Amino acid sequence: MKKNKRMRTASGLMIAALLTTSMISGTFAKYTTADAAQDSARAAKWGVNLGISGSLYGDAYAGADSNTIVSNTDSSVTVKSSAAGTDVIAPGTRNSNSGLHITLNGTPEVSTRVYGTIKTQNIYLKKGEYGVMVEAHDVKAEDFANGGNEYYTETGGAYEKAKGYIQGVNYYTLENAANVDANYYPVVYSGAKVTGSKTKDSLSEIGQNIANLLADSQPVTGSAGTGAEQGQTIYTVETDAAKIYAPGEDLADQLNNLSSTNITWEWEFEGDDGADTILGALIAGTSKVVVKDQDSNSYNKISVNEGTGLAAADNTILASVKTSFSIELTADQVD
Repeated sequence: MKKNKRMRTASGLMIAALLTTSMISGTFAKYTTADAAQDSARAAKWGVNLGISGSLYGDAYAGADSNTIVSNTDSSVTVKSSAAGTDVIAPGTRNSNSGLHITLNGTPEVSTRVYGTIKTQNIYLKKGEYGVMVEAHDVKAEDFANGGNEYYTETGGAYEKAKGYIQGVNYYTLENAANVDANYYPVVYSGAKVTGSKTKDSLSEIGQNIANLLADSQPVTGSAGTGAEQGQTIYTVETDAAKIYAPGEDLADQLNNLSSTNITWEWEFEGDDGADTILGALIAGTSKVVVKDQDSNSYNKISVNEGTGLAAADNTILASVKTSFSIELTADQVD
């Protein structure tokens, strides 16, 4: 009986040992959480095309080609600058074909603005009575008889009617008299929804129209140039004043008057001959061009600033013999 009791005890220990071994050698379970992600992107489209090409003026024009710009060595030249490379214009000349071309288009996927500066200067002659003083020779006392005096004497750039004959005095006659009854702009520009006329500054209108297209608030007021830029009208649209276009807007649609613009000009041959002659004399710089002082009835000599092209008498600007157009545009992304 004792033996059997020990056997039972041994058997119980073995079972316990087996149970213990089974628990230790089994596989433990664990909690697991997993996730995954993948994404990709491309750069947002810019795709803004902005270009300014062509030219407005030339140093030679050919009558056979309707007085448009040609090579300075062309055999059919009818207007030619005395210095090759120095652009000129004259009555009868034009640039009505190519001109200055502005291209702006694209549908960017980012907010965009376009800003810049436009500078213009046109040829003009203000309202007034003009002429050219030409020195008279062999003047005699009898030339003053019977009130037929058409002679002038000069003192300090002012020409007054001679009161009588004085030997040894230089006398002048008034030639090429021109009565300009309204401000005269002989060079008529077109472009940017402007069709000009001879009574207003069409080039300045073009500059303002372009600035108005770019600005968030209109109209953009031009400022007068100073120093070397005197005579120019400057239209500026700063970055913080530019209109902002939303992503996906077609700039060609938003700026349809600028997206494909040609700026051209023409100086008609059959214009105001008197005013054109005065402008031509001022440009040549070899004649004594004068303007009548309505208060004193004397004539004052007009002087031309070669740098700015402005012509003035007695500190009053009366004309410009120079024309120019400058444009700088920038398109960029807005934060």
